[in-house]
Amino acid sequence: MGTQRGPGRPSKGERELARLRMPVELKARAETAARSQGLTFNDYINGLAAADLGMPYGQQEGLDLGISA
Repeated sequence: MGTQRGPGRPSKGERELARLRMPVELKARAETAARSQGLTFNDYINGLAAADLGMPYGQQEGLDLGISA
């Protein structure tokens, strides 16, 4: 029996923590690219990996990152 979630964003499914080390400049540029596309850093990195592997990746829509146009 699964646990019931409270209000908030819907689950993206089962996840596993993956820690990695990145060169400082690479991480900074990836964070900037993610923000410019209205994505979280996590969704940006997952999207790149999924695209490279030919796998679907459904990021959450409408996540307000405090970006103003």
